[in-house]
Amino acid sequence: MSALKKPQAEWLLSKLGTAKGAPRSRIWIEGPRLTRAGFNPGDKFHVDQTEAKGSLILRRFSVESVGVPVRKVSGKGSKPIIDITGAQVRDVFPHFTHVVCEFTPNYIEIRGAADFSGEGA
Repeated sequence: MSALKKPQAEWLLSKLGTAKGAPRSRIWIEGPRLTRAGFNPGDKFHVDQTEAKGSLILRRFSVESVGVPVRKVSGKGSKPIIDITGAQVRDVFPHFTHVVCEFTPNYIEIRGAADFSGEGA
């Protein structure tokens, strides 16, 4: 029995931004990390909220399921952008100023990070 090799993960520390005047209510991810994880402009993904674990899970998929909310990766060319805003961000990360994003193929997990002083990521 051969052991399955887990794909190498990439990490990003990101400061929570402001959306529509509400602080700590925006997660903005862009660039080559998304591409390497399989998230390209126009691709569809789903956001799962795991309150018990205090994280958001982004799953890329190619086939839509009925009743599953779908989001689209924005951006152009080789610069994909994922922008998650609003109550969902505030509800999952109410006591955090930063999040850590873990990128693996077709999957991104976003977790709250310790409070940081200074400018942030």
